[in-house]
Amino acid sequence: METNKIKISSIVESQLPLFVREEYPLVSELLTEYYRSLESKGSSYDILQNIDQYVKVNNLTNLIEKTNTITDVTFFSDVIEVDSTNGFPQTYGIIQINNEIILYKSKTETSFNECVRGFSGITEYSVGNSEDLVFTSTEIQEHLNGSEVLNLSSLFLKEFFSKVKKQFAYGFDNRELYTGVNQNLFLKQSKDFYTSKGTDRSFEILFRVLYGKDVEVILPRDYLIEPSNAQYRVTRNFVVESLQGNIQDLLNRTVFQNQYGDIPKSFGTVADIQKTIRNEKEYYTLMLDYDFDKDINVSGSIFGDLKIHPKTMVLEDVQVLSDNIVVDSTIGFPESGELVIQNENTSLNITYDGKTINQFLNCTNIDQLIIAFLNEMSILIQESLFNFRSSNFNLKKADF
Repeated sequence: METNKIKISSIVESQLPLFVREEYPLVSELLTEYYRSLESKGSSYDILQNIDQYVKVNNLTNLIEKTNTITDVTFFSDVIEVDSTNGFPQTYGIIQINNEIILYKSKTETSFNECVRGFSGITEYSVGNSEDLVFTSTEIQEHLNGSEVLNLSSLFLKEFFSKVKKQFAYGFDNRELYTGVNQNLFLKQSKDFYTSKGTDRSFEILFRVLYGKDVEVILPRDYLIEPSNAQYRVTRNFVVESLQGNIQDLLNRTVFQNQYGDIPKSFGTVADIQKTIRNEKEYYTLMLDYDFDKDINVSGSIFGDLKIHPKTMVLEDVQVLSDNIVVDSTIGFPESGELVIQNENTSLNITYDGKTINQFLNCTNIDQLIIAFLNEMSILIQESLFNFRSSNFNLKKADF
């Protein structure tokens, strides 16, 4: 991205008093070069002046990061011939060949001209998990034909892009997208991917973005010639954990779901129960009759729409009295409501009044430290997933 703003380096000489220009001619030259260094792409003054442009996704995606030399570079070369200079700054750009940093003052389509060899500059914007910069001083070296030329002037744009990906496409921030992907378009429409998670379309998008491959999701039901001649029932299944009572007594009984937020009041009949053992723990699959539509609001014996309360994961530690919580995704949660966090051995009830794609805002009742990646969160107001006519049963949704 090239800007047309007036640069201080082009006018600083005319702003000096006449006696300074006449008696100290090197002062204007010094100041001109000084401001040129600050105005070069990625430098402090350049970022401050053009931050409004650098935060735009259009200017952060599909960056040109490198090219290759097409001739040998000797100790005395001040012109470096390359395949292409497209994507590199027009003037005062910084490049790196092997272990040498080079400043060039101008360029053509296939060469960097007026090169200052053995230069110094930032070669990395973060080290490990820290935000430290790596500033490197180098010496002049010889380089062979075909050597890789890195665009150090685009490093800060890559850092901006990484922050944008973390904010709008969480989970992709540390992953390199496929080279043929239009990253600009993907970021702008990432909401479509997250809202389609779990569908055939989402798997197709994921493989194209990461690997550039077209995949086909195969469902066994699409290849059935005919159903079995045996009698069968269409059911809607829920995996639960028994907390109280004999769950087998629920067979042919009706379970009820109370209304909460946008989750409607619903009920259905348990047609069958199957026990599952996972990690030496017992779980039960409740199979609710879900046969053909017998009424406009009834499928099988299920009235309404039995929904699982949404669940997500806390991604960052939440301090006491904090008013926001960063999570994996808030899709499926209402705009405001109540959250329940299982924080180690305690249950924490929190209310919120607003949300973004991955944050709950204006939170209250956070009276203890919440450790990230250890806590699952849902908008359940109580542990029971279903309510029953009899108080002898207590179940909750299984955690897998």
